[in-house]
Amino acid sequence: MQSLLVSSFLVLGVHMAASFERARLYSEPNGKGMQLTTHGSLGDLTMYNFNNKMDSVYQSGLWIYYEHPAYNAMPGYAVVMYGDRVSANLPEGYSNIVSSVRLVKSSHDGYKDLITLYSGTGFAGQELITGVSRGSLDYMADQVSSLIVIGSSPWTIYSDYNYSGQQACVYPSTDYYVNDDGEVVYFGLYVNMTSVGFLDNSIQSVLKGCSFWNAAAPAYLSLDARSPYCPSGLENYTMKLLLLVSLLVVGARSLYRFTRVMSADPSYSRFFQYDVPCLSAYYFDDTIHSVKQSGMWIYYENNNYNQITGDICYVYGLMINVNMSEQLIGKVSSLRFVGKSHILNTDSITFYEDGVFTGEAIVTEEGLRSLGPMAEVRTSPACLCACTQNGVPAASLDGKLVFGIVHDIKRLDMPDNSIMSVKKGCDSRAASHKLIIEADGQNKDGAWRFFKHKA
Repeated sequence: MQSLLVSSFLVLGVHMAASFERARLYSEPNGKGMQLTTHGSLGDLTMYNFNNKMDSVYQSGLWIYYEHPAYNAMPGYAVVMYGDRVSANLPEGYSNIVSSVRLVKSSHDGYKDLITLYSGTGFAGQELITGVSRGSLDYMADQVSSLIVIGSSPWTIYSDYNYSGQQACVYPSTDYYVNDDGEVVYFGLYVNMTSVGFLDNSIQSVLKGCSFWNAAAPAYLSLDARSPYCPSGLENYTMKLLLLVSLLVVGARSLYRFTRVMSADPSYSRFFQYDVPCLSAYYFDDTIHSVKQSGMWIYYENNNYNQITGDICYVYGLMINVNMSEQLIGKVSSLRFVGKSHILNTDSITFYEDGVFTGEAIVTEEGLRSLGPMAEVRTSPACLCACTQNGVPAASLDGKLVFGIVHDIKRLDMPDNSIMSVKKGCDSRAASHKLIIEADGQNKDGAWRFFKHKA
């Protein structure tokens, strides 16, 4: 079997001049010593006098670093790193062992929704990249042992030729990064065929898209050890260590927003880091039974954030794992994040068009002289300058991750539909009083609250 080990490591943020995928390998820590730059895969670093010399790297894109030549033609370790303009040392104990390097392409033949198939577990061996459906896999038929999905589209894999036999959907839902052009690149890592419910070497055809219920779960990388102290432009980065013989997951608490929503069977789940107005698009409508998340997320009974009157439940915390509110189990149809930045320790204020956090939303991290189309229509700001009283301990954030929650603006002694502008900070003596909403439940990682909509 195969699993993922997430290791602690040192990350140094600097800017890469070029806006394309490349990796610069260094023979010493912290980007020092001899260097080798590549824009593509290298099957044998001996040819470049760099075998077993890599100690740190500076890269853009999704790259895999293998212990053995020919992309681990024999069983060995592999380090997976992804992000834009990343500089990092290899994990302790895994430097000076890299013998081959592979780029996982985010575009190929003009396509950006890709599936890459590998002949070995842990993305080892030969590869086949395609951006179009394939009724036959040619030289990779009866050879696929792992795969990676990149882009915005799921894919359907089949055990027989011409899209027949056993089938499963694979999604680009493991994680994402933002490239140098500001594009979000989503990807899904499937380290072996067990993770998709297939026998090894049994995939015979692949179809772009997915139109049925049987979705496979990608590698679960909830503990991603990312640094919260990123320079401007270094949005997302992380490093994973793949061990071909080990079953261990360790790491730091996630400081980035995400929610993993789970069905009654926890192995059937979805991973999101963005708002979802219609869970039916992901074949997950009325399916959520529990969640694991970081940040504050609101879960709605109806599509489009309760465009039709319905109940809600909000959950906030760091790596909090809870069951959905009893009244909403199996009834959630949409969800969204409260805030603007992917990084959690960022100040923001959110205004909602209708009561109890429904309708359109405007988010700002600085201030707005005018709320534009939202002026005189919003009724429930998610937080105000004097109302960040609900929170969870977050030592890694130097204090607390705090939220102010006001589900009805009239509770601030202000008329409904009366806010016209907002400013970060507070220089008025007329500060609003704190409104502490008692939680329906809480633990050391956060809290949750259900709101019954009142007609």
